Amino acid sequence: MVSWLKQARIDSGLSLEDCASALRCSRHTYESREKKPGTLSIDELRILMPIFSSKGMQKKKILV
Repeated sequence: MVSWLKQARIDSGLSLEDCASALRCSRHTYESREKKPGTLSIDELRILMPIFSSKGMQKKKILV
């Protein structure tokens, strides 16, 4: 099952590297957070929100 965070990234046309770069962390670290999106801090979510497209943010069912 795909996490809501991964689906938002894919729907936004972003790579793992794009999101990792935005958070200033390694690809591996971001990938771990994507698997468990509940581990993201509010500050990290605030950084990611502007780079996700409107399609990426429109999730009908949030899977955590």
